[in-house]
Amino acid sequence: MDKINEIDRKELIEILEDLVKTITTMQTYNKSILLDLNAQESKDWLAYLKNHTEKAELRALVKEISERFEYRFGDEVESSDLDTKRVRLMEKFLVKSSEVLGLSPSLTECYRDNKDGSIFNNDHSYWG
Repeated sequence: MDKINEIDRKELIEILEDLVKTITTMQTYNKSILLDLNAQESKDWLAYLKNHTEKAELRALVKEISERFEYRFGDEVESSDLDTKRVRLMEKFLVKSSEVLGLSPSLTECYRDNKDGSIFNNDHSYWG
């Protein structure tokens, strides 16, 4: 069993906590069904990570989040700084998780080189 380094795990949890707070703030004035789905799933992701410590479990979570991001939550819900923050937090989680799991050593460089700052190719496929 390969455990997630506790410092890395704490950082990942903090990213998801920030994501949950950001979405909760957005929900005070935006009643989008898509935002409601993202809120519930981000709470589920956070609970999962808090209760799991193995890299294999993190890998499963990363797969789920990247699929949701690519097909559902990566698109703009509204034009606002908070929505930009919501998207960037999901990306930040995926980048950090990829680093922890060693999925792509060049992922951080790809992230920095992409013109829009995202971790996705132009066709929205995940770099990792």
